[in-house]
Amino acid sequence: MEEELCEVCGRRKARYEAEIAGAVLHVCERCAKSGKIIRKLDESQHVPVYPTPTHQHASLKEDEPEEELVEDYDVRIRNALKKLRITYHVLAERLNEKESFIERIVTGKAVPNESLGRRIEKELNIKLYEREEYVPVGHKKKKEEITLGDIIEVKRKNRK
Repeated sequence: MEEELCEVCGRRKARYEAEIAGAVLHVCERCAKSGKIIRKLDESQHVPVYPTPTHQHASLKEDEPEEELVEDYDVRIRNALKKLRITYHVLAERLNEKESFIERIVTGKAVPNESLGRRIEKELNIKLYEREEYVPVGHKKKKEEITLGDIIEVKRKNRK
């Protein structure tokens, strides 16, 4: 029997029914914490089964977060190009890509797909993909980060 997939993150073992953002979903234990747990599903209850993950996801361990492109990929690429003293024209030739597209990536106007991103990583010896950090809803990663919710709270406090 094929295991059920979480409707939020796609991991196997969707063993909970939870209300998240107004929708009732079949989710894993980790995603269930993001909402209100309605009930735990037992083996006899029907939960939709989705297609087997692609080879990209199949190689990941169940609880291991997927690697994602870093937000400052363009800055990292520019810094590496400066350090190596090469232009994006040279990089484009080495990667066998259009110069104009590489220029758009370097300036942050385009995002490389994973295949190209990995090739850029290898060519420039930099890290463009990192594991995404799981932060439960309502928790902050760092004290310096300000969210929209923080701004709303500040405005409410100022009104009093």
